[in-house]
Amino acid sequence: MKRCQFYLHGRPSKFLTDLYNAIERPRPDINMIHDILKNYNVIQQRYGQMFIYQGEDSSIALNHVRRINRRYPGLIAYEYKGQTTSRFGKGLNEKYTFKINTNVLNNVKNMTFPEDIESVFVEEQENAAARELRDMRIAEQSMSEQVRRANTSENKNKFAAEETKNESERKAAKLKKNFADVGVQINVEYTNDLNEDVSANITGTGPRSAVVKVNNSYFQEDDIYHEFGHAYIDLLGMQNPLVREALRQLKGSYIEEKVLETYPNLKGVKLQKEILATAIGIEGAKIEKKNPSKLQIILNKIYRAVGKLLGISQNSAAVLAENMFAGNLNSEYFVGSISGFTQESKDKNALDKKIEEVKIYTRQLKKIAESRNDSASKARAQSLEETLENIKSLEDFISFIDISADITSNIANKYNLLEKKLKAGEKLSSKDMAAVSELNQYIRGFDILEGLETLFTTESQRMVKRTDSFNSTYDKLGAVVKQRRALEDQYLRIIIPAQADFLTPYISQEVNDDIDSLIRNIREQDDVDASFMAANRHLNTKDLKYIELEKNFKDNRITEKQYQQDFIDLVIGQLEDSKLHRDKLQQILTRAHRDKSSFSYWLDPLVYSNDNAMQLFALAVKDALYKGDERSRDTMYEMQKLYNEFTEGVTGVDNVLKLYGDFLEDIKSWVRNEDGGYRQIDRKAIIQPIDMNRYQSSKQQAIQKAKNETYFRERKDFESDELFEDYLNSIDSYKGADGKVVYKAQTRAELYRLVRRAFGERMGQWRQENTVPIPEAQAIMKKHESKISDLYKRMSPLRKKAAENTITDIELDELNTLEIELSGLEDWRQTNYYVNPRFPDDLTPKGSLIKPSQGEKMANGRKRKDYSSAKYAAIMADPKKKKFYEGLIKIYKDSQNRLGSAASQLAKENFNDMSYFLPSIRKIDKDRAIEQGIISTAKEWWVDGLDITETDKHIYGQEWETIGGKERKVVPALYTNPIDGKDVSVDLVSSILQFAAMANTYEAKADIQGQVQAMVDIIESRKTDLTSPSGIKIMNSLAKGLGIEQPRFKEGFETNNFKHLISFLDQNYYDQKTIKKQFTLLGKQFEANKLSGKLAGYTAMNALSFNLLQGFNQNVLDNIIGWSEASAGQFIDKKSAIKGKQAYWKGGGAFSDLGKIAPNSFVGQIADEYDVIQGSFKDNIGRNVTGSTAKKLFSSDALFFLQHGAEHEVQVSRALGMLEFMKAKDKDGKQLKNPDGSDMTMLDAHSQVNGRLKIDERVANFDKMRFINRLHGINKRTNGVYNEFDSAHLKRHWYGKLVMLFRGWMVPGYRRRFGHGETWHADHELGALTQGTYITFYKMLRDSLKKQSNQYKNLSDLEKQNVKRVMTEIYTFGSTLLLAAGAAAFLADPDDEEPNSWALNFLLYQNRRLQSELMFYINPSETWRLTKSPTATIRPLENIGAFLLSTLENIYYFGTGNLGGLVSDSDIYYQRASGKNKKGELKWDNKLEKAIPILKGVSGSKTPGEALKWFNM
Repeated sequence: MKRCQFYLHGRPSKFLTDLYNAIERPRPDINMIHDILKNYNVIQQRYGQMFIYQGEDSSIALNHVRRINRRYPGLIAYEYKGQTTSRFGKGLNEKYTFKINTNVLNNVKNMTFPEDIESVFVEEQENAAARELRDMRIAEQSMSEQVRRANTSENKNKFAAEETKNESERKAAKLKKNFADVGVQINVEYTNDLNEDVSANITGTGPRSAVVKVNNSYFQEDDIYHEFGHAYIDLLGMQNPLVREALRQLKGSYIEEKVLETYPNLKGVKLQKEILATAIGIEGAKIEKKNPSKLQIILNKIYRAVGKLLGISQNSAAVLAENMFAGNLNSEYFVGSISGFTQESKDKNALDKKIEEVKIYTRQLKKIAESRNDSASKARAQSLEETLENIKSLEDFISFIDISADITSNIANKYNLLEKKLKAGEKLSSKDMAAVSELNQYIRGFDILEGLETLFTTESQRMVKRTDSFNSTYDKLGAVVKQRRALEDQYLRIIIPAQADFLTPYISQEVNDDIDSLIRNIREQDDVDASFMAANRHLNTKDLKYIELEKNFKDNRITEKQYQQDFIDLVIGQLEDSKLHRDKLQQILTRAHRDKSSFSYWLDPLVYSNDNAMQLFALAVKDALYKGDERSRDTMYEMQKLYNEFTEGVTGVDNVLKLYGDFLEDIKSWVRNEDGGYRQIDRKAIIQPIDMNRYQSSKQQAIQKAKNETYFRERKDFESDELFEDYLNSIDSYKGADGKVVYKAQTRAELYRLVRRAFGERMGQWRQENTVPIPEAQAIMKKHESKISDLYKRMSPLRKKAAENTITDIELDELNTLEIELSGLEDWRQTNYYVNPRFPDDLTPKGSLIKPSQGEKMANGRKRKDYSSAKYAAIMADPKKKKFYEGLIKIYKDSQNRLGSAASQLAKENFNDMSYFLPSIRKIDKDRAIEQGIISTAKEWWVDGLDITETDKHIYGQEWETIGGKERKVVPALYTNPIDGKDVSVDLVSSILQFAAMANTYEAKADIQGQVQAMVDIIESRKTDLTSPSGIKIMNSLAKGLGIEQPRFKEGFETNNFKHLISFLDQNYYDQKTIKKQFTLLGKQFEANKLSGKLAGYTAMNALSFNLLQGFNQNVLDNIIGWSEASAGQFIDKKSAIKGKQAYWKGGGAFSDLGKIAPNSFVGQIADEYDVIQGSFKDNIGRNVTGSTAKKLFSSDALFFLQHGAEHEVQVSRALGMLEFMKAKDKDGKQLKNPDGSDMTMLDAHSQVNGRLKIDERVANFDKMRFINRLHGINKRTNGVYNEFDSAHLKRHWYGKLVMLFRGWMVPGYRRRFGHGETWHADHELGALTQGTYITFYKMLRDSLKKQSNQYKNLSDLEKQNVKRVMTEIYTFGSTLLLAAGAAAFLADPDDEEPNSWALNFLLYQNRRLQSELMFYINPSETWRLTKSPTATIRPLENIGAFLLSTLENIYYFGTGNLGGLVSDSDIYYQRASGKNKKGELKWDNKLEKAIPILKGVSGSKTPGEALKWFNM
């Protein structure tokens, strides 16, 4: 083929001729193209990666790249990588990555160009004077590029990048003032009322006034100038010469093209205004980025004047924007009025939005692939990313469709393999589930293809330039879309059975056994009537078969005998069908028969769901979390040993800064601000072997010295591009100390390379004297070289096939994967060591393979500089400190390693294998008060108590990346964000223990990430039958008319089941504990959840602290409900309950482990091992661990010792009793014996060995997690829900925290008594079939009255147990009535000298409270008494208000002598005796007691008679 010659600026261009001919070869060689671009300073290679040339001619290099892409659309992908911090705190750099898209390169031969391929190509003509002026304006071009950078390549289809609201408001204020100075009033409003695709608009309100409205959802850099530009255009008029010239220049521009796409309905003058306003917006954004001084504005005018003389047109839109920026608005030129037509600025059209979404998603998929170290995934993500970078128009999608087709086919193959594995009876592993979930993200990301089908119409075809490939592309698109839909279905076919496999182990066999017992109870009755009556108690009345049976009987279609037999068979069939097994579970996952109620969604734990799949999933997540807790428990005991040994004999342990000060240092660190900039902070860190502050300081000094000696400068050293240009032009005149010019070369690029080389030589010498290789550097380098060599061997035959066009699709996919892997290895090599090209075995380490020196000798015998830490040396010299330090570091390092790829969020030096920075855990108030004083503590309490802080923002959720409207959530790694050292806890033991617990939980969560995503996708896509309010299926009437029974349904994402699942996962899996609700008051931002939390905390302290009446009442009620469980004999019997009480008090109860990091007592370890008080282990680990016992007790939590003590006694003694109730058996099912010959119980099987709890190794019938679940299930039924895992969705809202305060017992108590809306509820957590106790009791009474005989004997065991529970409540209530009657008689006895004794009133108060709570569920007046107030916080607030008012009244009364009589005596003094208050006493004293926690509890406990009167009111 004949070689073509190409021209640039009217002259032959050797560069373009060499490059374009190389690209357009039949088989283009990418290495040749790279070499050409390098030789002409267009690109450079660093650290194994290509970058656009970063020298003084970077703007020219960028222009070349754009020029190439104009000829070959999509050939080059380049991306501005932002400002980054190099290792050891080096300053900020700017980089553009560069990559040639091989898919486009290989298809260049199919492209057509505006001219014949062999003709001479003239790109543009420009005279010499114009070129000279262009060089003068390099800085302005560079600024244009900076605006593009802010977008980064994935956002370049926007008119401008997004910015912060503060930046938008700043621009608005400036322009508002500039216009106001010439008599034009433009107001700016930020609103939520604009459509999603409208970022801003302007509406004229008068000839010289307007309103600009800006969308609060997002803020674009060009919005403000765009809208003010509309006003400026209207005022100047369309006949203004500058306006007319600007429109002429914009004719045929890309701006006009984009406006036409975005506003297809605009015509005539309105269209012209929109085009010019868009250009003004873009130019305004550039100017704001550049922020020119007044001198620069004057110089710009001179440039334009010179350009005009040379015949070069000025950028008129830029002139208009500059006038607005500088306030050069001359009202003399205003001939028009601002239009009343609302002129909108649209964000993006639908296609642009889709492109942006897919780009975001592709980046996320790339992160996932990198985290899993999956080369194939990386290859897929990178191929997509490269193709997406250059999509601007419809025709650019051709390459995207091609790669989408390849990836879709590849995923189809992988899906087929997984489905084949399932059909073979194999189960998918957690790794398989994570992989299939990731593949589905790709398929979901391709939803953009659905929209493309409508774009490829006949009209679209007309606009496509490469029409020769259109038809095949359109056909391929249709095939890909079809395959994508099929893959979505196949995805569900894979994950549903796999999820059934995952959940099956959590099915409770005891539930199925209970169902069998009910069936036996029906069949084993004495006669048909008795069986019919038993069946009637178990009937599911919502079954359509039952409704049909009733109708047949009423219509006399069957006899009564036949009816009874069919009825019995129906109920037995219902019960059989309710048994849960793997296949049934798969059916449930495929389709749900009923949605949960709104009541259940808002108030029930997920584990209470009637949907068995949801229940089991909750248990599966809980199981994963508890596996993490198991590892944390071991760490806790390890940490306790370290702490005890370290603090033995040490005084002053309450001051953690003093205690751990020798192990801490401050390290200066660069951190990114929310606006994208950087700031330097002091971060708290554990002492490490190297003194990094000294090393960083030395390095910065060396850099500055080398710069001064060599005259080397970087762009970041200057405030503007112009100043950097001046520096580049001055290199050839720089003179050394001898007065002679130092650098001589032909071009600026060569001069700059000389300067940089000189600088590099000096820094190389410094590195030689200040760094050494890490010990394992040589082994690492050799192993890395071996990997690279192996890859080359594997790739060689594939590359040969690719060159010969004989490679298959599978082989091509493999080659792409290997290329990605090789690229990663070579990148790492370039960063971390140097290979001598003459001697390949000569490897020199750098990067992460070197570290600061510690006095080692160099080859010449001289010593390198010693950066050893003196503090570290002191620690190593002290055996006690050394042991403590090494133990801490081991725990901290192991914990960081558990984070996997998330550990990259931790800042660390390249040569270290861990981060020494402390976890970002906020300093607690007690420590802050000791370290920083009361005033600082009070200030931080105010900040922390009212708004979100850096250390807790994860609790309130975050902005997840979305695709197709769906959020892509990831498990957060907590405590890794950098925060200022003054706010970080320096309690080493506490912080590292909390971090370890977090890391263990993270690892456990990550292990089930695929199953979690699968569950979300299954429930979201699962159809759910519609039911009537009574729970009966609603059938499709049309289908019914055809004789088909087809229930109507609603989509999964519409159901309460799905919403509840998402809320559960947000809270327990993604750590978004609350639903954020912020508001602004008096200029201060508040978080409503924090305010409600503080209010709830105050209310709890006010009502419960030191309140003996309430604490005793809780203990009595909990023990009575617990005794009812023992009376039932289902999970514990009376004998075992008593034994549990004895074991509890014998073991020291709740007091034996006070002040310890980990429990040492037998009772304490039982409570901890089985998380008896659910959630207490996770809530307490690492908290309040350092210091004396007195310090640990000095906390708000200690104020509730009465309530905590009662809770601990009841629940732990019950757990001990349940263990006593269980028999210990061996693997053959034989009863184990104690040494004395008695039967061994599970309580007997527990013992302490070397201070830790152990179970007799012979025991084979004990499942720890099932016991924990049963224990938690009983605790919820008897005590209520007070743990985070089961917390109601309502409590995630700020108002829910207030509504549910003190009411956690109500809903579980209701479920215990009235059930879950089913005849029988399968409770797989409890491991039993349950029914509301009152429902069972009612049915027994109903049947007994019907038969005129006691039917208790005919009940099943489950029903009898429920009856016993109710009878215990009845006996107890009867006892309270007898006690009340006896007390009334006693009080009426005239001979009693002390009828109002404290003890009697205390007893009567407890009796009355017990009556009220027992009757709550059946006596409407008692229900109303406890629920009429929307929240328990109202009365304490009233008490505070009354106290404050009384204080003001007293100040006025006594301070002024009640001047004017504004306050009456009755407001100040009691006018008669009232309870404990005597006539003449100050009312203020009583109101003070009611308002202040502790005082109220103590005061109320002294006067139970008054409490009784108040309760009866």
